[in-house]
Amino acid sequence: ASATDEAVNGLMPVAVKYGGEVPVEAAPGDVVFFHGHLLHRSHANQSKSRLRRAFVSHYCNARSWVPWNHGMPFEGSTANQEHILARGNSHLPFALPRFGTPCDALDPKPTSLGYYKPAG
Repeated sequence: ASATDEAVNGLMPVAVKYGGEVPVEAAPGDVVFFHGHLLHRSHANQSKSRLRRAFVSHYCNARSWVPWNHGMPFEGSTANQEHILARGNSHLPFALPRFGTPCDALDPKPTSLGYYKPAG
């Protein structure tokens, strides 16, 4: 989570270059979608009885390394073991099948760049 105190929020120097904020007002139960490159934030949840829920999904290259460990300690070379690789090839150690489903990264197929050979 980013700091709500603008004096210590590391993104504020970047955000001020793009003009003023545009508030998005949402009613309880509404769903709001943001583009992955859009700077966005929220202030404290005003509800006394409910948590704010978030679902984050990124469509990106399977070889991407995104160091979002959500406060958990890093294990090994990445924190990406908490991510689920839906499809694609990766040389990274987080490409493990979850929920008993196959993972393309563990069953290499020919690609336009040749064959992918997993480490190990």
